[in-house]
Amino acid sequence: MAKAKKQANIVWERAQDAFPAATLFGTKITPEDINQGFIGNCWFMSSCAALAELGDRIEKVFLNKTNEQNKAGIYGVNMYRLGVPATLVIDDFLPIRKSPTGGSMTLFASIGEDASLWGPFIEKSLAKFHGNYENIIAGRASVGVRTLSGAPYQETYHKEPNAPDQLFEDILKWDGKKAIMQAGTNASSNGKSKAGNGIYYGHEYTVYSAHKLKSGQRLVRLRNPHGKDSYTGKWNDNDDESWNKLASQKERMKL
Repeated sequence: MAKAKKQANIVWERAQDAFPAATLFGTKITPEDINQGFIGNCWFMSSCAALAELGDRIEKVFLNKTNEQNKAGIYGVNMYRLGVPATLVIDDFLPIRKSPTGGSMTLFASIGEDASLWGPFIEKSLAKFHGNYENIIAGRASVGVRTLSGAPYQETYHKEPNAPDQLFEDILKWDGKKAIMQAGTNASSNGKSKAGNGIYYGHEYTVYSAHKLKSGQRLVRLRNPHGKDSYTGKWNDNDDESWNKLASQKERMKL
């Protein structure tokens, strides 16, 4: 998406007014708290989900140390530019879409299912960092992680003949070290938004884990920052035939 489009029934409203029962981190910080909204910033939202695999990584991004909403509506967020730390201070006003029935939902990043607000707030901080929400459309996932953590990153490609095999072994190794991992797809050459298996073109995913089965098959578990699974190939969530062939219930539980 190159430019943001105008939307109707949008107001700026304080989070504590729109979502009075919500808290900053919800019941527990998890990648499932992240659900990308109206703009194409998967590069950053998948980075947030990757950090959220270990909740304390997200807690370190925020200066607020209590889970309750700040009554003054003030939140401090730590980010990095070229490795140099910078603190963003934001208020709790969010762009809210009002429904005719009186309901409220965020226009951009959604609040978590456990009513956590850290996703919309961290996205708003990045928008302030770059000037506005439209300026955070499209970007590199590696930059997203570096912005949040200040850490160096490594990019790996799999165009060479033997690269996929080595890449899987690397993912398996990095997963064991609790590394922050993401995977991206190339833009479509035919104008389609998805491949035949439901994977989006030109999109970033969070890499949860890698698994080598007793049968020798290799699986990589991904999460779409949209918060909805669109993958329809083998080993998708509804592929009972593949899942039922696992050697044992114990092996199935590990996945």
